Amino acid sequence: MNCIYFTFDYELVLGDVVGSVESCLISSTKAYIELFNKYNVCATFFIDCAYLLKLKELSELYDNLKTDYDNIVQNIQMLQDNGHSIQYHFHPQWLYSDYIDDKWVLDFDHYKMSDMDESYLKQTFKEGIDLLKSIIGKNIVAFRAGGYSLMSYKNYIQLLKTNDIRIDSSVTAGRRITKLHEYDYTKAPTYTYWRFNDNLLTPDLNGYFHEYRIKAIGPYYSLKYIYLKRMLQKKYSPLFSYNDGLSHINRLNRLKELFLKLFQKQSFHACTDGLMAANLINIYRKSCEENDDMVVIGHPKCTTDASLKLTEKFIQYAKAQGACFKKIDESLLYNQ
Repeated sequence: MNCIYFTFDYELVLGDVVGSVESCLISSTKAYIELFNKYNVCATFFIDCAYLLKLKELSELYDNLKTDYDNIVQNIQMLQDNGHSIQYHFHPQWLYSDYIDDKWVLDFDHYKMSDMDESYLKQTFKEGIDLLKSIIGKNIVAFRAGGYSLMSYKNYIQLLKTNDIRIDSSVTAGRRITKLHEYDYTKAPTYTYWRFNDNLLTPDLNGYFHEYRIKAIGPYYSLKYIYLKRMLQKKYSPLFSYNDGLSHINRLNRLKELFLKLFQKQSFHACTDGLMAANLINIYRKSCEENDDMVVIGHPKCTTDASLKLTEKFIQYAKAQGACFKKIDESLLYNQ
C-alpha cells in the first residue's frame, strides 16, 4: 500500500508585500480543514516559527499584530484539534525584519540559516521550538528548512540533534544556488524515505534521523518545462486566490536566475499550490510504479479555488486506488 504525506509550509508571502494573516493563513487553512475532514485525511503543517517569534515580540507594541498572533495561535490549535500534525519551519529573515508604517519590511540578507550568526541561530531556533511547544502542548520532532536550504548550514546535524528533531523533510528535486536559496540534492536518493546519521544524503539503515523527500517528476529540459507549465495555466486558470501578497522582485537577480534556468533541467514537485496540483495524480501513478510513497508539499498562501478542486480530485483518485494518508511524525512510531 502506497502512503501519501500531505505537508504544508505555514507561512506568509516572503516578499515585498507579505499578505494578510486572514487570507494567506487563516481562511486558506480552514478551507483545507474542511476538505480533509470530508475525506478523513490528516496532514502535517510546518509552522514558520521565526515569523511567530517576531510577531509575538512586536505584538506588545502593535494591537493589530497582537490580533494576528492570537488568530494564528487559535488557527494552529484548530489544526491540531482536527487531527493534523504541527511541526517546525524556520525562515530566518523574519528575525531581522522591521514593521514600519503598518507594513512588514523583510530582510533578504538573512534568508537561510547559513546567513545567520551561529550563536544567534542556535538561540532563536530553540526559542521557536519552545514557543510552538507552548502553543500545542506537545514535543516537536519534524523540521523543514526555509527555502529547502538545510545543508548550506554546515552544523545542521548538531542543530537538529540538540533540539530533539528526528525527522527532516527538506530534500527536494534538483539544485538551486541563488542569493536566497542554496541547496544541491542532485546526489540524494530518488526514493521518498531513508534514514541517516551524519550526512543527509547518505542513507544508513540504523540512522538516528529520518528523511522524507518531496516527490517530483522530471526533470525536463527548460523549454519543455515552460511549455508544460503554460499548458497547465491555460487549462486550470483560477477564479480566486487566497494569496494577497507580492513576491520579492530584484530584477537583476531575477534575470540571472532565469538565464541559468535556460541551461538547467527542472522538475514538477508533488504540490498542492495553484496549477501545480494538476500534476498530483500523474506523480502518484509514478510513485505506484516505483512502489514508493509520496510526500506532497503545499502552502496555504498559494491556495486557489482551482487547486482545492484538483487536490480533492487527487484524494478521490488515490483513495480509490487504496492509498493511505499519514502524518510525517506518525511514521516515527513504526520506524524507531
